[in-house]
Amino acid sequence: MRIRAFRRADTEAVVALWRECGLTRPWNDPHKDIERKLGEQPELFLVGTVRERIVASAMAGFDGHRGWVYYLAVAPKHRRKSLGRALMREVERLLLERGCPKINLQVRSSNVEVIEFYRRLGYVQDEVMSLGKRLIADQAPAASQLARSFPPIADGRSRVLVLGSMPGGESLRANQYYAHRRNAFWTIMSELLGFDAQLPYETRVRALRSAGIALWDVLHSCKRDGSLDSSIEAASETANDFRAFFQAHPAIRAVFFNGAKAQSAFEAHVRPALADLELRYQRLPSTSPAHAGMPVAMKLKAWRAVARARAPLSERGRSRR
Repeated sequence: MRIRAFRRADTEAVVALWRECGLTRPWNDPHKDIERKLGEQPELFLVGTVRERIVASAMAGFDGHRGWVYYLAVAPKHRRKSLGRALMREVERLLLERGCPKINLQVRSSNVEVIEFYRRLGYVQDEVMSLGKRLIADQAPAASQLARSFPPIADGRSRVLVLGSMPGGESLRANQYYAHRRNAFWTIMSELLGFDAQLPYETRVRALRSAGIALWDVLHSCKRDGSLDSSIEAASETANDFRAFFQAHPAIRAVFFNGAKAQSAFEAHVRPALADLELRYQRLPSTSPAHAGMPVAMKLKAWRAVARARAPLSERGRSRR
């Protein structure tokens, strides 16, 4: 990988990379972030290229007291090659040249993989609380807001994939899957896997990973007024890249839809292009509080299919005999 300073002509490729990596949010306009950076220490805005194609980025700054790092991204197809490590090494070199004594950075608490990445590089969690106040609103008011989903929770142990449609408003604000207090998802998972549903989010996520259960949403982005699936504008739906996802997680053989919208969006936008993959699909009752007509106990009974599907084939065979 070749590391160089960002050029204005790189803008669309970098924004596409950030979106692919799940770094953009409706309240942060990536194009405006780039324009602002080009006016302040543009030499600390780096990209990594492979065969002249942008596959990584990092945005750094030094305010005279601390260095900061934002938008560290590596394209999914180029991960596990130490590209992120190389970018951070270059960022640290450039900041050290300026006399920077310490680097601070922020990672969403739900992004456990990235937290572990930084820990391996020697970064530790400070005993501080991050506070913020927006001075300039990037997001223009609109009747229907553009919502974007999170990166998947998955690793090499994943054998089962649970798909929602698009995170609701509470989840987007918390940067957590199924954050609404009346959504039954974590209650059901705690019953299936034997953990406390009140544990910290990061601990619950680790429990899913250890159990071989991956989480994602069918839609990458959509326009929606509020949080209900029924409010999604069909013409605005853009699906996530499932071809790349299943290539990266070949052990997954069962896909479960959390409700009807997840299934219908997958059938419309994704499944026709995956006809060559041997995957088993099943729709489950929605855990959303908007679908409270079915008692949680009945939903739990249906969701036990997830626990059965994550068991190795040999164990499933024994249980049938």
